[in-house]
Amino acid sequence: MDASREKLPVLLLFLLLCVLLAACSGGWEKTEKPKQDLHMTGPTSCETEQRPFQAGISYPQWSVTGYGDEHWSKSLALLKAQTGACWIQMPILLTQETLISTDVFQDTNAPALYSYAEGVRAAHAQGLRVFTTFLLTVKRDRSDWAGDIYFQRKQDIGRWFESYWQAIQPYVQVAQEEKVEQLALGTELEWLAAHAPAQLWTQLLGRARALYTGSLVYDMNWTGLQEEPPAWMKDPALTTIGVSAYMPILLEPRPIPRSHLTLVWKQREGAALDTFARRLGKPVLISEIGYRRHSDALADPWRVHSKAPLDPALQASACEAALQYARSNPRIRGVFFWAWDEVGAMSLRDQPAAIVLRNWFTSPPTTPESESEGPFRLAGCRAAKQRCQPGDVQRPSNGSPTGEG
Repeated sequence: MDASREKLPVLLLFLLLCVLLAACSGGWEKTEKPKQDLHMTGPTSCETEQRPFQAGISYPQWSVTGYGDEHWSKSLALLKAQTGACWIQMPILLTQETLISTDVFQDTNAPALYSYAEGVRAAHAQGLRVFTTFLLTVKRDRSDWAGDIYFQRKQDIGRWFESYWQAIQPYVQVAQEEKVEQLALGTELEWLAAHAPAQLWTQLLGRARALYTGSLVYDMNWTGLQEEPPAWMKDPALTTIGVSAYMPILLEPRPIPRSHLTLVWKQREGAALDTFARRLGKPVLISEIGYRRHSDALADPWRVHSKAPLDPALQASACEAALQYARSNPRIRGVFFWAWDEVGAMSLRDQPAAIVLRNWFTSPPTTPESESEGPFRLAGCRAAKQRCQPGDVQRPSNGSPTGEG
């Protein structure tokens, strides 16, 4: 047999392999790499890490239709792109006439049920997990704080709890139907948390748990961190306790190096949160924290207005100090920053702070602190949520009853 014929199959096989390789190579060359889009984000660390961290932003809407309009859904895409958040907090603002009223109701600053449901769907469509919180404002005097609601008679406390449940029950039902991941049954009800009979809180938790199967939370104010948690806060029906963290970092406004700011965080804010988590017996959630873009924000972060000079870099540094400590502490379940937009000088949209959030939210957690280093992260004082107008956030606190700066 001719030797050339013996080599023919080998040559044909070699040529076939070359053709296939060339085709594949050509295909690869023609496949363009996806262009980097500043309005798109990949999977964030809070979605992939072994210890899930709730990297969240609050974006309140104070109207009947606010969560259901096109502006809301479009804003969510930008929020996620700029911050890398994978959680969105959707506050629902309820109302009562005075601090001693037993009737809680939905006013025009509470979303309609259909609007709330549409807002949840829009958030889920963006790949965001939803944390719904119930806030309470006093209609007759907007400067009053929900933490100061009180009653002298036990019967009135019971009437208030019944009315409160009737007000939130429809939203709890929608939260279950729309698969809302997390729900806070109350926010900063300081007097009621400390003085209402435990069975009333237990009953409220039981009612909610009968309807809702997601994570249940109660959001307390930072001023209670030094106290022993009441027994009902350790109820198995509660996944954890959230903390509204607006505690002053400084006693008075003054310049502070960023490196020192982080240290102050660990010494002042961290210790309080860490101690409370130990007493509670489980990690806590920083359910709300924020800083306005003013040079005096570290001394009174709960204030709405200020005449101090604008300082966006300070807002960014304060957020970074909080995250640098929170992300390294396994006793912190997550952080929700107040707020994305339409909250005056506390807005994060298009600010340097948004870049800081994105860097931390999309990065793996840092090495956990050792037990000897103990302190927790922040603290802060926010109080009653009032009805907010575009470009303004009204949230006076027990630290500043008037909310004026």
